[in-house]
Amino acid sequence: MSTFFIEQQEEAEKKQAIHRNRVGAFGSVLSKTLSVLTGHKISVNTVDRKDIGAPAYSSTKEVWLNVAHIKDNFTPNAIASLNGLGFHELAHLRFTPRNG
Repeated sequence: MSTFFIEQQEEAEKKQAIHRNRVGAFGSVLSKTLSVLTGHKISVNTVDRKDIGAPAYSSTKEVWLNVAHIKDNFTPNAIASLNGLGFHELAHLRFTPRNG
């Protein structure tokens, strides 16, 4: 394997780790926000699932942020979109009927 290819792969892995960390930090803030707004402990996890075609999904007490479908673009507009995504999941937590 060429050194150039290995360096490119290492650089891509570093960028992906930074992206995961940014989304994870947002998830930490979102967890606190959703917990306050619902009155229940809500955990927010990050996953990297290309097979699930959504940027986020939720159950009764958990939200998953799907790194595979969230761009690494933390501009003011992108952050506003992420907040909208969080409040969309809040609506599911509050109003989507679920078993159990």
